[in-house]
Amino acid sequence: MEQTEKERIMATVQKHMKENLNVEMLAKEMFMSRSSLQRACLRHFQTGPKEIITSYKIQHAVRMIEFGSNNVASLAYAVGYTNVNNFIAAFKRMMGTTPKEFMKRRHAENQKLPNEVPLLVA
Repeated sequence: MEQTEKERIMATVQKHMKENLNVEMLAKEMFMSRSSLQRACLRHFQTGPKEIITSYKIQHAVRMIEFGSNNVASLAYAVGYTNVNNFIAAFKRMMGTTPKEFMKRRHAENQKLPNEVPLLVA
């Protein structure tokens, strides 16, 4: 079964996520010009290719945090950022908080017990 253009874009982003993927590399990998890629992304996603790449990487980072990742630097490298500060800035732009604060909040949420837990007495 042949992939649609939209599916090919997402598959390519996913395939190269751990690399320092940029718009130029994505366009080359898709055998498209930058402007053709831009038009295709706007048509299918209503946003540009840079935002698609960033969004995918940050979503993947969030999933990794939910599975217990707690080191910002290793998280940044795992999703293809070579500069931790760039990762932190992108994460904050998308999520409204830094990755460390997000981790702390998730950890606190996972540690809370419901208020009305009945105690079992032997």
